[in-house]
This record gives sequence, C-alpha cells and structure tokens, in this order.
Amino acid sequence: MGSLSKTLETVRSAGIQYTAVRVLEYLLLQTRLTSWCYWRTAPDLYRWWYSRATREYDAPLDPFEIERVDPSAIQRYSGIHQPYQTRKRLFGSVLAGDWDRRQLATQNDDYRDLFETTTFDESVFHRSMKDHFLDGISWRDTPFVRAAIEAAEADSPIWHGCTSREDVLERCAAVDELYETIFTEGYERQVDQAKGRPGFDEPFGFPGRICDEVIVDIGRDGELLLADGRHRLSIAKLLDLESIPVAFVVRHEEWMETREAVFRGEEAPGRPVHPDLRAVLSTE
Repeated sequence: MGSLSKTLETVRSAGIQYTAVRVLEYLLLQTRLTSWCYWRTAPDLYRWWYSRATREYDAPLDPFEIERVDPSAIQRYSGIHQPYQTRKRLFGSVLAGDWDRRQLATQNDDYRDLFETTTFDESVFHRSMKDHFLDGISWRDTPFVRAAIEAAEADSPIWHGCTSREDVLERCAAVDELYETIFTEGYERQVDQAKGRPGFDEPFGFPGRICDEVIVDIGRDGELLLADGRHRLSIAKLLDLESIPVAFVVRHEEWMETREAVFRGEEAPGRPVHPDLRAVLSTE
C-alpha cells in the first residue's frame, strides 16, 4: 500500500501528462530497435517543444545545449527550488525577478547550513567530499554524512531520499564508485552513454540524461548557479578538471537581453566568452 501511495503522490506532483510521457518513454526504451528510433527522434521533438519560451528571441538557443564549463566558475547555488520532476519542465525557461540573488531554497530548513554558504567550495557538503577523497577520512566521520544519517533516522531525509543509516552508506558507496569512474575513465557526457541502449536504466530518456549532467541556471549577469549535480561538480573540483559538460536550465530575463545585444553586435561578448554565448557567436 505504501508503494501505491508513493506512486500516486508522484503522479499528482508530476502531472498526468508528464507521467504518460514517461511511461511511453519507458516502453520505447525496452528493445534495441525502439530505443534506436527513440534516440533519433526524441531529442529533436523535445528541443522543439521546450523552445516555446525563447521563440520570441532572435539569438539562437538550444534548450538542451551542453557546453564545456570550468568547474571553478560555478560557486553558488541557484535560488530556484527545483524538485526532480520540476527541473525537467524548466529547461528553456526565462524568468525575471530576484531568484538569482537569493540563497539556496531547501526542503528542510533544519539542515540549511549544510548547503547555504557564500560559495559551493565552502559548503559542508563539498568540504566533506574533500575530507573523504583527498584526506582519506571515513564517510561516517564527515560532517555531511553524519548529518545525513541523523536526518534519515529522524525520518527527515536530506540526501537522495535516504531514510536509514544503511541507505546513506549505500549512497556513499555509489559516490565512491562515481569518483573512481571519473578518475580512471574521465568525465563523459551522460546523454552519450545512453543512446541506443535498451532497458530501464535511471535516469532514462533524453531529458532524464540531460538532468544527470551538472545543470545550472544563469543569473542576470551571466553567473552560473548550480541547480543540480553537486556530486559531479564536487568531484570535478577535487580532481582539478579543466572543464566539464554542463546543461543550462533557467535563464534570467536580463541575461536574455544581453544575449540579444551580443547577437545584434551591440555588445561585446567579453573574454573569455561566456559558455552560453558560444552558440550566439557561432552564427556570425
């Protein structure tokens, strides 16, 4: 009964249309032939649908564009609260307001201090990753994991829905595996790993794989604000990688005006060129 209730709650929060599309994607990805067809049609369909909010602008914009970004350029969290399902709906969005100047929005205020710092590098989360991977400290002895276990046992999960000590430690093992994969095999785009591969492998489908990248929102001044992917971003920083693939979700309305001005030649792009302006300049 618990699983049914959870499923119904997911449908209510995500919406019937979203759920129906996800079910269809699941079915299409079950065989090699249908998966092959899916990956050759779905990306273009998604790009057409999600470009609605930006069609009034002249500067070219692919809502699912992935660009290489220096990890050190991402220092603050976005002020937009983005649950998993909501993130996928926001690709290509243009929003006004002060969201790019707000602190990180969290679901659990009791553990806000784990994330809410001046910079990502100063956060308890990233410092705990550094303690473990660079200084050899056990996960259990890092402040973030101690807090995650405490929250899980209090039925107030803060880390990927972990609701027990065992869940948290399993999550730690998964992060260890991710670090080792990136360290030994390099940093690959998630969407490239899924094309043509059948099966239900979360996150499945085109938008799901895009969301599995480091994803950022763009503030009014072009600041890259972390929306999700903190594990990959933290690992990239610890390994001192020069660049990683990043997808853009929400853009501030004022930043869109800057893109338009650069496209019309009324404003210089600056040096180094902002990653979200590369497509604009490539059309010149």
